[in-house]
Amino acid sequence: TTPKNEFSPTVVDFSKTTPEIEFKPMLETKRGPLFASNPDKLTPTQEWDMMSSGGNRRVFNFGIGSLFSYASRQYTNKSEAGTKLDPSGSAQSKLIPTYVTGLVREFSYCWRFLAAAARECTASESADGKCYMMGAFFEVTSEEWPALRKRERNYSLQKVDPQRPLAEGLPDDAYYFTWGSEEKACSMTKYNTIAPQVSQAYWDFIIGGILAWDGQLRDTGLYTWDLDVERSAIMGKELEDFKKNVAQYPTLDYAARREIAVEVVQTSMKTGWGPGVKWVDDRRCPFTGNAMMTRKSDLRYPPAVLDTITAEALGTSAPVSSPGVRQIIDEILNEGGWNVSERASFDCEKNAAKVKRDNWTANVYWDDVQQWTRESTPECNGHGYYLAVNEDLGFPMQCHCFGCWAGPNCETETPLDECNISAIDPELTYQWKWFKRHESIYATIPPYYGMHYGNFVSLRKASSSSPFDSSRNPVKHALEKAIVDLHRVAKNAKTDGYHIVTGMGAHQILSAAIHALSNDGPKAVYAQKPCWARFAPIARSANTLNATWTEADALPSDMRAVVEIHTTPNNPDNKLIPAAFDNSLKITDRVYHWPNQKLPADVPYADDDLMVFSMSKLTSHPG
Repeated sequence: TTPKNEFSPTVVDFSKTTPEIEFKPMLETKRGPLFASNPDKLTPTQEWDMMSSGGNRRVFNFGIGSLFSYASRQYTNKSEAGTKLDPSGSAQSKLIPTYVTGLVREFSYCWRFLAAAARECTASESADGKCYMMGAFFEVTSEEWPALRKRERNYSLQKVDPQRPLAEGLPDDAYYFTWGSEEKACSMTKYNTIAPQVSQAYWDFIIGGILAWDGQLRDTGLYTWDLDVERSAIMGKELEDFKKNVAQYPTLDYAARREIAVEVVQTSMKTGWGPGVKWVDDRRCPFTGNAMMTRKSDLRYPPAVLDTITAEALGTSAPVSSPGVRQIIDEILNEGGWNVSERASFDCEKNAAKVKRDNWTANVYWDDVQQWTRESTPECNGHGYYLAVNEDLGFPMQCHCFGCWAGPNCETETPLDECNISAIDPELTYQWKWFKRHESIYATIPPYYGMHYGNFVSLRKASSSSPFDSSRNPVKHALEKAIVDLHRVAKNAKTDGYHIVTGMGAHQILSAAIHALSNDGPKAVYAQKPCWARFAPIARSANTLNATWTEADALPSDMRAVVEIHTTPNNPDNKLIPAAFDNSLKITDRVYHWPNQKLPADVPYADDDLMVFSMSKLTSHPG
């Protein structure tokens, strides 16, 4: 079996783990099932004495799930040992990412959810070339072992032999092991009244830990990280300034961390779940307490449950969960072969009570993140602009808050069902610098050219196989070429096979689209809330008697009679929410789907049936 090995040696050195060398997993004393229980029933102290050869041998754990995280390991060493995670933090041994063959990662360990465990490859997996997985070795000390063993007390201890030649940092005479589990039924009524599921919050925890790596925002020794701020700095070519503003930038750059995360997904099997088990989106009511830093305001438990939570944020470790981070994780899952369209929804308010969670622990890293945010973005807390409208007229410098934020320093968040967004609010902030790096997208139109005053201009049916005809109206030619070139450079939308229609603003395009889709009969026009307040009046003024703005509780059962306006990213909350209905007619509002609001590499090609883009949002001018 040949593991993939495409990491840059300047970032992650896999040169000493060549795929030509065959690796065979080694178990204790004799061959047997990987999940065989320990017949000698060794105590943790006896296990350590055996692994360390009486303290004369170094010990390394191959982390395959939640241990693939500096912050998670730090939290474990403190919490399981019964000590408080104090401001001094605790340094963790280096993670050494590598592949092992002969084993696969499977979500088969039963708890509140199905956690990751290692198992031997089947004959068919070996034959298909899928008999390897990405993980990371880290050294375990005698002081750390009791807390680690307590955390993993329900797993079996399994010795492995890492691939040879050894990766840098792995000694030849060390003891190497990973965690397996004995197969058992997943009833687990002790915790849940429903069977444990494959948890998206657990996936977030694994991938988020990899993306945060060993970054530290403040000089406290705590592994805390804010991916949104890092990605914004990369996008705006301000990474060097960002590095100066954190205590420790990760030892792997963002691209390497992301590539490792994709490899982890690609080498994770969708087997062993058992009947009735699904992969569910439990981000708003996690099955697992081992979640990313999650704000209480992001949870969707019933009020009776939320009222018992006094902490501002829950979870155990870095990074901070957000819509942007969750989107990155979804894109990594898709790229790794776990298509998020296969993930089942989970009604938190209805089902959360079925997952017993009555022990709420405040996130011990949250204060560290908040303090760094206050120190690094003192003006307006990052929720507004600090400027003077007109100093000559006596207007002082002050914060002008984005929608849904208030206070002298934009420190107060307005509940979403109470905030009121106007069309001129800059509630979504972007960097325009990205476009400066791509001069090829510009098209200059001299002032002596003119276009007629028609409202709509229908351009060609875009196709890479049909060249532009420069003999036609030169302004239309320049415009259509610039639009296609722009989307090609931005990599945010497919244009082949699409008709391009331009109008005087997205208002007009939306109105025309509603008119066209309702031309053959009555249609209910709908958009999920919260949504842009102008959708309703646009629907009512779409120059047709067939379109009716309709609330969710009055929609017809026939989805082909529904025109859904799906905004992604959503306005006003900038969240990435799926469309409400699979079979409705769709107008996909992608006016904010540009790489100047997120990393260009993370903007997928859109190929919706009908997409709306806006020139003002392209240049970071909401309105």
